[in-house]
Amino acid sequence: VYGHNKNKVYENSEKKPLSTYAKANYKAEKEIMLLKNKKFKVNALRNSTLFGFSNTMRLDLVINIFVHNLMKRNKIYIDGDGKQFRPFISVSDIIKVYEKIIKNNNQPSFICNLVSFNKTISDIAIDITKILKVNSNLINFKKNLVDKRNYKVGSNNFKKYFGKNFKFSSFSNEIKLLKQNMKKFNIK
Repeated sequence: VYGHNKNKVYENSEKKPLSTYAKANYKAEKEIMLLKNKKFKVNALRNSTLFGFSNTMRLDLVINIFVHNLMKRNKIYIDGDGKQFRPFISVSDIIKVYEKIIKNNNQPSFICNLVSFNKTISDIAIDITKILKVNSNLINFKKNLVDKRNYKVGSNNFKKYFGKNFKFSSFSNEIKLLKQNMKKFNIK
């Protein structure tokens, strides 16, 4: 919902959704928040870009498609120059967050950004090549395609609602598990 921003954005930062998807999510969030009252809690969770293996594997997510393309095509393709920042969080971390919300129904209504880390798209690609022990020259840039989404996300509310001791998954372990399961289940 934050669109293009030079500064790190938080829950109360200005909203500038660019895509139809982001605009629809923000509109829905605003309408749903109007429903909250003493008897009905609303928790708006603004997920970062997800990554990691799941039973309903998504290959439209940047990290997942990078690993998949590396395995199937021996290449990683980046739209633009790769300098755009994105916030990320693993599927396994999202599951832990959702479990906490379900188990602790004493919390009030709130809005929370769910983010583990922020990184540029090109740095993510480089990290993946290091973890999977392949040469970084397998990274290809499609300079004619420009991705205007560029933002870093933080959260003022995460520690408050999910604890300062919340342990995020290891990126390296998540990438290795993603590759292992893509192979095991022959993801095409």
